[in-house]
Amino acid sequence: MDTCTLRNGDLETRALRNGHLETRALRNGHLDTRALRNGDLGTRALQNGDLDTGALQNGDLDTGALQNGDLDTGALQNGDLDTCTLQNGDLDTMDTCTLRNGDLETRALRNGDLDSHALQNGDLDTHALRNGDLDTRALRNGDLDTRALRNGDLDTRALQNGHLDTRALQNGHLDTRALQNGDLDTRALQNGDLDTRTLQNGDLDTCTLQNGDLHTCTAEWRPAHVHCRMETWTHVHCRMETCTHVQ
Repeated sequence: MDTCTLRNGDLETRALRNGHLETRALRNGHLDTRALRNGDLGTRALQNGDLDTGALQNGDLDTGALQNGDLDTGALQNGDLDTCTLQNGDLDTMDTCTLRNGDLETRALRNGDLDSHALQNGDLDTHALRNGDLDTRALRNGDLDTRALRNGDLDTRALQNGHLDTRALQNGHLDTRALQNGDLDTRALQNGDLDTRTLQNGDLDTCTLQNGDLHTCTAEWRPAHVHCRMETWTHVHCRMETCTHVQ
């Protein structure tokens, strides 16, 4: 199905299966594919509309330039979601509460919230997520890359067995209360709090942490390998908690 110039209308395909749906210039309309399965959905220039794919499974969803709209994928499974330039909209993956075994890429998501409560076994890449909240409460076995996350909160309460890279996280709060068996790299975290109360079996690298508090104490012990590199950064104000092992 090819609708190269469908504009200002509604496209509804409630039971499209095993096919390819491409709408290169769908604008100002509503695209509803409640049961699209085993196919590819490509909307390269969908603007000012809502995209609702309630049960998209086993397919690729490509929205190359979705702007000023909401993307709702209620049960996207085993597929790739690519929104290279999603701007000024909400990408709700609690409405993708079962997105698993796929890659979620939002290279320029700005001014929106990214919520993926149960994203597992996939890579989450937000190269330029700014001014929004990133909530991955159960991201496991994947890589989380937020190289330019600014002015937002990053909450990874149960990130396990993955790598967390926030090279330029500024003016936000990074809370990794249960990060285990992974590396935490915050080379330029400034003006924020880093809370890793139960970081275990991982490396914590804060080469240029400035004007923030670093909490690494647990109720029982402090891992010996957790340290603050201040040898060559005399101007850095870093507060390290020290605690002894509780017998």
